[in-house]
Amino acid sequence: LRNLLEDRLRSLGNVSVNGDLQHRLPNTTNLCFHGVAATRLIQEMGDVAVSVRSACSSQTGTPSHVLKAIGLCDHCASSSIRFSLGRFTTEEEIDLAARRVTEVVQRLRTQPSQQQCLHR
Repeated sequence: LRNLLEDRLRSLGNVSVNGDLQHRLPNTTNLCFHGVAATRLIQEMGDVAVSVRSACSSQTGTPSHVLKAIGLCDHCASSSIRFSLGRFTTEEEIDLAARRVTEVVQRLRTQPSQQQCLHR
């Protein structure tokens, strides 16, 4: 299901997976939505529960130190969202989340105030 979610969201274009594609948790992905502020995306997604960082560091306002350590610039780190799937997550929920994220990303990318990043 994680791969299905990634495939659907990467089809938007200018979306990249952060981290190692081979050595990672099967239920978690971290995606960079280039040109979109992650905090804004989260605010506008409504009932899709995601995070910009791990739970143990979610209170700081700075870009994730882990994303910075793997080489992301501030803009890319600030455009990244972590998706965690649960044991009972269904394909229908993946479809719903992908549709909602896609809708919001497309809308936000048309707004001139979104941050830009040249790293991809």
